[in-house]
Amino acid sequence: MKSFPRTLLLASCLLLPLAPAFAQAPLKVMVVDMVKLLDEHPNTAEQNAKLTAEQEAATADLEKMQKDVNAMAEKYKAQDEESKNPTLNDQARAKAAADAKDTYAQIQAKNSEGMNYRDQFTAAMQKRIQNYRDLMFEEIGKLAGDIAKKKGATLLLDKSGVSALGVLVVVFADPAYDITDDVLAEINRNRPATPVTAPASTPPAAKK
Repeated sequence: MKSFPRTLLLASCLLLPLAPAFAQAPLKVMVVDMVKLLDEHPNTAEQNAKLTAEQEAATADLEKMQKDVNAMAEKYKAQDEESKNPTLNDQARAKAAADAKDTYAQIQAKNSEGMNYRDQFTAAMQKRIQNYRDLMFEEIGKLAGDIAKKKGATLLLDKSGVSALGVLVVVFADPAYDITDDVLAEINRNRPATPVTAPASTPPAAKK
């Protein structure tokens, strides 16, 4: 009978001592949907309501600015037409032209104010949303990790995660190893009296 090749025999000898070690620490993987937990967290609905209210207030400010610009635009049009009215004397036309120039400068200033307000508000809102997400993912992640450990998991994966190629990190997971509902139940059971919110960082209110 032919003997095993030397290389195969050596490999089998090297692998045998490792078997007990793997047997003592089996890999038990569980998964959780972090995005679902964030979306369904009680604090998220409250945070979204606050952000929506601030968004509506900012929109009202911007609409007020636009109305002011529209009114000034009509004023500028009338002044510009007056500056070209041949029935007026030179002094009256010159005054109308100067008034039109001043009104045009006001329109530009108001437009600039509106754009700055919009940009600052948008940046502030994005920062608040990111701060909130960071705080909540840290809190939810710790809770999910604790629950996974209690269930004997040695590895917990986020099944909502997406790779750099846009592909789900977890392609398939047996529902029996999904602890999302367990974590959500624990979140609702231990819901804090005071909701977690990101620090406010909105820009100053627009000038009326």
